[in-house]
Amino acid sequence: LDATIIYWLLLRRWPGLIVAEEDGRLLGHVITRLSVIGFPYKRGGISSIAVRPEYRRRGLARRLMLAAIDFLQASNARPIELEVDVKNDAAINLYRSLGFTPGPTLHDYYGPGQNGMRMTLEQPDSPPE
Repeated sequence: LDATIIYWLLLRRWPGLIVAEEDGRLLGHVITRLSVIGFPYKRGGISSIAVRPEYRRRGLARRLMLAAIDFLQASNARPIELEVDVKNDAAINLYRSLGFTPGPTLHDYYGPGQNGMRMTLEQPDSPPE
């Protein structure tokens, strides 16, 4: 098995991996993260979300994010954090609509001169629909 297949097999078993598929074709995914420590709550986050370009603007990213928030809530995660490119207005608007609030700028997060921003969902007990 080459590294790509091993990586895919690993992700398929990742409990926080949520995929959108149609006829066996991957349309999008979201990967969550969850701290192993924390009481009473664990720190949760969104590590990655992607949707095939031809399936964007159809609500798929929103559905993936809602599923990820549900998964993290069920895992007792509070708060839920993510990082986003400061220039990605579409993603920032989506995250805001789900209740995430902007946080600090992460200088050079995506490389020299490519800043990110941390966003946080503080009270994920009832995510917006």
